[in-house]
Amino acid sequence: MKKILLGLAVLMSTNAMAQESKWYVGGELGSSKVDNETAYMANSFVNQVGGSATATQNTSVGVARIFAGYKVNPMVDLELGYFQSNDIAYRVNGVSGGSVSYAASADVSFSGFDYSVLLRPLSFNDAARGFFIKLGGHRSEAETDVRLTAGSVSVGTSSKQSGSGALYGLGYDFEFSKSMFGRASVTEYKKVAGISDNDGTIYSVGLGYKF
Repeated sequence: MKKILLGLAVLMSTNAMAQESKWYVGGELGSSKVDNETAYMANSFVNQVGGSATATQNTSVGVARIFAGYKVNPMVDLELGYFQSNDIAYRVNGVSGGSVSYAASADVSFSGFDYSVLLRPLSFNDAARGFFIKLGGHRSEAETDVRLTAGSVSVGTSSKQSGSGALYGLGYDFEFSKSMFGRASVTEYKKVAGISDNDGTIYSVGLGYKF
């Protein structure tokens, strides 16, 4: 009798999985903490030109991400995404040892593509299958715009740097209906723009649509 019941349960779950939507798309909004570099920036200018300087910067950066995925089976999703941050704004104002006032600014933003496998627990419980672990990688770019003004002279430059790194994270998908779901996740991006010590942890929430 137990074997018959088990067989029926497997058959029912197989039918349900066959009817489950395979493709999905969505979007997320998140935030990541930024290391405080104000003391380093101010001291760097003072060491170069003397005098005094003060610096300010963002302490966090917003990140938007769109994604598309394919559910291989109830335990495995394959997902691709594109992310874009807003600017991290660094500002320095100072007076040199020669009494020349100056102002410096640097705006840095990040963007890139990511790819990952979402691994979910083996369970007949839909709520439990909402949990996932994310493993993958990314190809990202840092774009920097720098400007320095001293007296009546102003100069500026832009640069880009790109590279690859790994990512990992965890999250939960909330089923609102058969086609709509919400997502809360935290993802660690390693070596953003290929810079060895440039890691970012993004806390995000989003919405998705299955079709």
